[in-house]
Amino acid sequence: MFTDKIKTLPTKPGVYLMYDINDTVIYVGKAKNIKNRVSQYFQSSKA
Repeated sequence: MFTDKIKTLPTKPGVYLMYDINDTVIYVGKAKNIKNRVSQYFQSSKA
């Protein structure tokens, strides 16, 4: 699942791409720590 892939991400700065179901890029982001940024997208909301 996604959590297995997140564990392999680097903690270095960089850019990441998000794709839709048709493999079209829908978002380009940048982060100081790729692993932390991407894992935020998969955390459950406590609202």
